[in-house]
Amino acid sequence: MPLARIGFEQVAARLGHAIAALAAERSGRFERAAPRLRAEPLLRDIDRSRRELSGLARRLRAAAVRALADHAERTERAARLLASCSYESVLGRGFAVVWGADGHVVDQAEGSSDGATWSVEFQDGRVGVVVNGDSSSGPARTRRKVKVGPGRQGDLF
Repeated sequence: MPLARIGFEQVAARLGHAIAALAAERSGRFERAAPRLRAEPLLRDIDRSRRELSGLARRLRAAAVRALADHAERTERAARLLASCSYESVLGRGFAVVWGADGHVVDQAEGSSDGATWSVEFQDGRVGVVVNGDSSSGPARTRRKVKVGPGRQGDLF
């Protein structure tokens, strides 16, 4: 154990001298380079970078304005398309929607009963109606049968 102790102390002493020599060598290198070190090149680089950044910021701002305008236009087009697909646009052309008491659209006269309460929606609002079973239009029309004469081709189905 004492031999190991002696080796450690010698290494520790040599390490202290090595650190001092390295510090002196680096200090000498710095003193030789110090007269050549100037702030001007660094300040020029900072100024150039600042100008580049300013140009990039202007371009980014313009791109953001264009992107927002494009998104607004697309949203407006989608809103117009949605409005054109809505049943409410059909009401504006003179049609009406008949709603049953259950809130569903009534699309056939068949199955209606006397006394049922419906509402009819027009462009400017709704009105309540009561079904009376009277048909003012008469019976539904049926298609006439076409007579096939000589030399005419008849229905193939």
